[in-house]
Amino acid sequence: MRKARVGLLVAAISMAVLMFAATALATYPKTNEKFTGTSTKDDKIVARTGDSKKSLKSIKVTEDCGSQYEFEDVKINRDGEFKAVYKFDATVVFKITGTWKSKTRATGNIEGVTCSGARRGYTITN
Repeated sequence: MRKARVGLLVAAISMAVLMFAATALATYPKTNEKFTGTSTKDDKIVARTGDSKKSLKSIKVTEDCGSQYEFEDVKINRDGEFKAVYKFDATVVFKITGTWKSKTRATGNIEGVTCSGARRGYTITN
């Protein structure tokens, strides 16, 4: 009985350490850089970072049909994730989400109703 409790305690402590390590390893982009890429539908994405690694100075998407959306001061959370949404009234017209995989690369998805409307993936790098 005592061995089982000790085993459970060791397992719980190990899980806590691993969870802390995963949170501490969140990836942020390089500061003062330009990142570019395209989506699976040939949308063009340009993101710029400023002095802070915890936000994008701007992110601009030009859809394959020519519609453009630009967002400023997009926050990056502690897991390296970001999201920007454009709404008209209560309807989401355009949304871009992403996660930094390294200091120089992010991947994510774009959804919009103006062109194809379909969800599509993208990668940006510098």
